[in-house]
Order: sequence, then C-alpha cells, then structure tokens
Amino acid sequence: AAGCRAEAVVWSERAGARAVEQFAYEEALSHFQNAIELLELEDPPDRVIRARLLLAKARARGSVGDVAGGKNATARAAEDARAVGSPELLAEAAKARAWFVRAGVADPVAAHLLEDALTVVDERDHSGRASVLGMLAYYRAVCESDGASAEALAREAVSLARTGDDPAVLADVLGLRSWVWVLQGSPDIAAQEAVLAELATLLQGAKNWRYGSYTWVKQTRGLIRLQMGDLAGFDAHLEGLVQRYEEVPDRLLLAVAAMWRGLRALLVELG
Repeated sequence: AAGCRAEAVVWSERAGARAVEQFAYEEALSHFQNAIELLELEDPPDRVIRARLLLAKARARGSVGDVAGGKNATARAAEDARAVGSPELLAEAAKARAWFVRAGVADPVAAHLLEDALTVVDERDHSGRASVLGMLAYYRAVCESDGASAEALAREAVSLARTGDDPAVLADVLGLRSWVWVLQGSPDIAAQEAVLAELATLLQGAKNWRYGSYTWVKQTRGLIRLQMGDLAGFDAHLEGLVQRYEEVPDRLLLAVAAMWRGLRALLVELG
C-alpha cells in the first residue's frame, strides 16, 4: 500500500506540473493537494517531498489570486525545510513568500525568511545565494523603498549569478535587477536596455517563454519608454502586454494589465 501511495504522489505531482504548463492552475492545485494528502497518510510524511509540493501549490495559488493561501503554503514549506535542514528548500520558500508582498508595505515575515535563507545557503553556492540576494533586493525596493540597499544587493546578485553555472538563475536575477532600476529610477537607459537584451536571449529556450518571464522584459521595456517620455512607445508595449496577459488565465498577470491601463488613464487625465 505504501508503495502504491508513493507512486500516486509522483503521478499527482507530475500531473500538477503539466497543468501549470497549460495554465490550468485550478487543476494544478487539485493535483498538488491530492499529492500532499496522499503523502500525509504516511507516518511520518516525507517532509522534503511535502515542502516541494507546498511550494508548487503556493505558486499555483498566486496564479489564481489566492494570496492568503499562497502565504500559508510557503510558511508550511519553510517549516518543513527547517525541519530537514535543507538550505535549498528554505531559500525556495523564502523566494516564493516574497512574491506575495504588497508594494509600499513592509513584510517582516518575507524579509526574515530571505535573510534567514542567506545565513544558511553555502557561500560556495553562487547561484543559490544570487537568487536569494536578487529577491531580497526586489523586496527592499518594492516594500521598503530602500534604494541604496536594493541597488547594492542587486549588483551583488548579478555578479554572483554570473560566476554560477545556472542560466535560469541568471535570468531570474537579471529580471529582478531590472525591476530594482524601474522602481528606484535610473538615468542609465543604455544599461537597462543591455540587461533586458541579455535577459530576452536567456529566456528564449524556456517553457512558455512568450507568456512567462518574457512578458517581464516587454513590460520593463515599456516602463523604460515611459522614463524617456516616449508615450507612443509606452502605448505600443502596453497594448501588446495586455493582449498577451489576457491570453493566459493568470490573475496576477491580469492584475498587472489592469494596473498599467490605470496608469495610462491617469497620464491622460494629468496631461
């Protein structure tokens, strides 16, 4: 019976991952929850596997707009990560939790998790530390408006990621670095464009790149146009982004599309 349950957990996790790739987030949640429930029939359950499933569940929760559920799942994943002494899982839980922060609102739980993860990730794990530093920079910029700290952390994250051996981490860190620039402001448009060009190249081979992180590139390029006072360029990027976001049933992306539409309407009113 235990062997059958273990196999069922594997297949449920795989089914959830496939559903995520197809943007079927509610279906993915059902599969991940089923896997967790099957796993918890064991006494004790494998906490490494459960942490991984909880993190997958948290990300899917974010995609359906369930912030409270996402936070709860990341908290449970962090507990399991600490229980098994896994720096990697704790880092993943910290990064996942940071995606649920609100702009302009300090989030001590997210900050503590990120800082805690940095204390346990091996100094020799450049990619692992880079990914946590990049997210901490994003948190400081978004939640605390701490430009000096965010900028220093973002630079360190990119430097470490370049010495690592994981292109996906470099892509994530470059994306976060670009947003620190956007949120804090930077007169160096050329440097921002160079980072976005590199990021776009790194993302070409990723799954669902047209809808995932690649939209981050397009979005940031639109905001750069706005920094330059190029409203026509901003409008062109906004139109393409809204169309792309509406093709994907991801409530977070739809909320972002609504935010940019609201910003554009405000610019018209102020103009």
